[in-house]
Amino acid sequence: MGRPPTRPVAATVWAPIMREHLAPGCVILLDDAEREPEREIAQRWSAELDATQQIVDDDKPFIRLVVSPRSPRLPTQVNGTDHGS
Repeated sequence: MGRPPTRPVAATVWAPIMREHLAPGCVILLDDAEREPEREIAQRWSAELDATQQIVDDDKPFIRLVVSPRSPRLPTQVNGTDHGS
């Protein structure tokens, strides 16, 4: 069964909105690493959060993102609204 083939908008805007709530060094796991949309989201979040990423090859591969300990919690703007501190 799985997820629908289209990427939900929430996945694309999640990182900029949640950035201020993520502790440096926190780990984010994304399942379905064999799917291209998940790998694209991981690339985007990795860049937006200054995170490292690794595909963990298992029976069901997943992506492990680690937010950089040096990554400041910067104010962000989404749709003209300030979501920072």
